[in-house]
Amino acid sequence: MRPDVTQHPPYQLSVLAASLVGAAGFVLGLQAWLKFRGSPFGRVLAVLPVLMAVLALYHPILLVFPEHIEVALLIETAGFALLVLFVGLTLQMHRRMSHGGG
Repeated sequence: MRPDVTQHPPYQLSVLAASLVGAAGFVLGLQAWLKFRGSPFGRVLAVLPVLMAVLALYHPILLVFPEHIEVALLIETAGFALLVLFVGLTLQMHRRMSHGGG
């Protein structure tokens, strides 16, 4: 039987720190999108706040519902899917701009 690490202070502090960093990433991503939404980079940045919000939710769910690991894994998978979308849109924009398109 594995010990329950979710009840130890180092685990709880690391989850708190990860949640705060994710929340800060959401705010910064939202500000970046608001600044650049009219530019070609704005479409790419529209994905960033959503990605950061999903990743910011992942850690508190681990802390609050440690027995429901499936929910945390589903949120983690959504985060990785959004990350792939963000990278794909970035590459598409880079390719379009390097070929002279706007």
